[in-house]
Amino acid sequence: MANLFYYNTKKGDCMNILWDFDGTLFDTYPAYTKVLHTVLGDEYDKNEIYKKLKVSYSHAMEHYQVSNEKQDEMTALRIDLHPSEMKPFDHVEEILKYADKNVIMTHKDRAGVSAILKHYGWENYFEDIVTIDDGFARNRILNPIFTCMRSIESTWPLETAN
Repeated sequence: MANLFYYNTKKGDCMNILWDFDGTLFDTYPAYTKVLHTVLGDEYDKNEIYKKLKVSYSHAMEHYQVSNEKQDEMTALRIDLHPSEMKPFDHVEEILKYADKNVIMTHKDRAGVSAILKHYGWENYFEDIVTIDDGFARNRILNPIFTCMRSIESTWPLETAN
C-alpha cells in the first residue's frame, strides 16, 4: 500500500513530506512480481501475483504458501535486482525538488534504498531515511512515523508510546 504523509510545520509556507518507498516513490511491484514468479514457476499468472503483492508482501506469501526456503531464494533474487528495475513514478522528482524536506520511511534495508536513490541521483533530496535497519517492526506502527517526523521537525510535540 502506498503512503504519502504531508506534514506542515505551521512555521510558514513550507512543505515537508514523509514518503513510503515501495509504491509511492518507486514502482517496485513489477520487479517483485518477476522475483516471485521466478520462485513460484510459470504455472502462476504474473498479473495475479502482482495483485497479491499490491495488497502486501505478507499477503502474497500467505496466499501462495511460500516456504521459508523459497522466501530465502526470493531474498537472494531481490538482492540481485539492478536499481534500474525499480522505476520512479512520473513527476515524483518534481515534487522532491519542490518540498522543503523529504524523509523516507520504509521496510527495505538502508543499503538497498541507498543504491536505488544513488542510481537515479536522488540521494540528496532526503533529509533522513528510516529503514528496517533502525529496528522497527514490519507492521505499520506509529513509532517509525514519529521518528521520521522528528527528522522533519525537531520540535515535534508528540511522544511515542513504548
